[in-house]
Amino acid sequence: MFKQYLRVQSLGFQFTIFLTIWVAFSLIFTALQPIILNNAGLKSTDLQGLYENPDLLILINALGTLFLFLIPAVLFAYLADPKPIPYLGLQKPLSTRQWIWVVILAIGLIPTITTIGGWIKELDLGDAAKELNKEREEIFNTYLATAKPLSMLKNLFFLALLPAVSEELFFRGVIQKFAYSQTKKPFLAIFISGLVFALMHFSIYEFIPILIAGMVLAWVYYITGSIWMSILLHFLNNGLQVILVFWATQNPALEGLDQNTIFIIVVSTTGFLVCIFSILKLNKLKTPLPINWDVRETMEINKAQ
Repeated sequence: MFKQYLRVQSLGFQFTIFLTIWVAFSLIFTALQPIILNNAGLKSTDLQGLYENPDLLILINALGTLFLFLIPAVLFAYLADPKPIPYLGLQKPLSTRQWIWVVILAIGLIPTITTIGGWIKELDLGDAAKELNKEREEIFNTYLATAKPLSMLKNLFFLALLPAVSEELFFRGVIQKFAYSQTKKPFLAIFISGLVFALMHFSIYEFIPILIAGMVLAWVYYITGSIWMSILLHFLNNGLQVILVFWATQNPALEGLDQNTIFIIVVSTTGFLVCIFSILKLNKLKTPLPINWDVRETMEINKAQ
């Protein structure tokens, strides 16, 4: 369609275009927020009113996910390469067994990350960090405080599926690719992708858990050569938590388990061991991204690796 795609340009020029696209859609989203709130009879500073309106909160969050992550990633891939789908890593994994081990990894990752997050929340990181964490918890409590199966399915879409697809295409499909193109070091690119992922979640208390999760997601993409694998892991990580919270609301007897020290030790230790075992298995089945993977080239998985 285009006479010349962005992939023929320098890395710096391409990144400038990508950043410009992201800033433009970020500004559009910023402009839309007060309009949406005003139509709902709320002011942009009325956080409490927003927390009391779950549907409105979900709408704003969904628009943010689309405008900040999905649209910029897809639009840039469309401008960058004649084959935007493989450019973003949307090809089938070369080993079907990778699907199984990614699912098992997700099951182990949740208690591991949750435990680390719990330890960090015991620290005093200042009033600003506490206030920011309180706001995040109020938002998620608004999302998840439901006992209706239909609402749980809605949460699975807006809190698990939509973020999994959008954020993986943005952070792994584009950011990680730029990082690797610049450094030519896979694990440095994995760290950079995870770091940007954590920074853009704007949470001081959850920074380390999100960084770890982001690096695991980036590693899964690198080691399997398919972004579907990191999308699956991301979806399961978020989705299983939505299901567990819903299950807890249906079973009052489960309340207080997160205060049981023995239960926490057993679950977190088991989760950590499951993570390590799954990572080792995935490493044995590795079909990694090719050495010449670069924003200046059409991405093709090197099946010989």
